[in-house]
Amino acid sequence: MDAATDKKARRRVYFKTMRQMYRNEEKQEKEYLIKKIQELENDLATLVLLQKTGSDESKTALPWKDIAQELNEGVKVASSGLKMLKTQVETIATQMYHNTDRIFQQYGFPALDSPETIDWDTESINIDGGDYTVYRRQAKMAESLEDAIAFVDSTLLSIQASYAEQHAISQTVVEIEGNTKQFAIVTPRQEFVNLLCGEFSTPSRCVFVLQQILDDEACPHRGFRQRNRMFWYEGSIKGVLTSGCAQA
Repeated sequence: MDAATDKKARRRVYFKTMRQMYRNEEKQEKEYLIKKIQELENDLATLVLLQKTGSDESKTALPWKDIAQELNEGVKVASSGLKMLKTQVETIATQMYHNTDRIFQQYGFPALDSPETIDWDTESINIDGGDYTVYRRQAKMAESLEDAIAFVDSTLLSIQASYAEQHAISQTVVEIEGNTKQFAIVTPRQEFVNLLCGEFSTPSRCVFVLQQILDDEACPHRGFRQRNRMFWYEGSIKGVLTSGCAQA
C-alpha cells in the first residue's frame, strides 16, 4: 500500500469512528428514553391499581393521560432544542466559510496565482477592545490537495488551533454533522478549549474554519479560562496553502 492510499484509508477510518461515536450517543439517548417510558408505565400501572382499589393516594394523583401528555411535551422540547442547536452550529460554520475570501483580502494575503508567499507572519491587533494575535501563512505545497486536507484534519488541535500537544484533563469529540465537529477539552493549565470545526470541500478547493464557542450551555466547563479563536485554512488545487488565525 503506497502512502497516498494509506492516508485515504486512515481518513476513512477516522470519519467512520466519528460517525460511530455520534450513533452511540443517539443510541444511549434512545435507551434512556425507553427506560424512562418503562418507569412511567410502571408508575401508571400502580396509579391505575390504586384507583381501582379506591386508595386515598389515588385521589391526589394526576390522571395518567396528563402524565403522558407532559412526557410527550418534554420529548418535543428536547427534540426542538437539538434541532435549534444543529442549526446554530451550521450557521456559524457556514458564515465563516462564506467570509473566507473577504478575511484573506482584509488581512493582505496574496492572490492564489501570485508567486508571493508568507512564512508565519504575526501581528498584534485590537478588535472591539480585545487584544488579538493574527497569524498568517501562505505557501506552495509539495503534497497533493487530498494529502494536505488529511494533514490539516488530523492536526486541527495540535497545530491549526495553536493548541500545544499535552495530556488533557478531559477530551470529547462530538460530530454534529458530516462536515462539522466540535472539540471540547480542559487543559492542565485550566483552559477550556471548545472549538467548532467545519470542513467545506469542492474538487478544486477545501476550506477549514474553526471558532471557539465562548458561551455553550451544553458544556459543563464554562468556569474555566477561555481564549477566543478564529481560524481559516484553504487548500487549493493550484498548489497553494493559505492559513489565517486570530487568537486572543
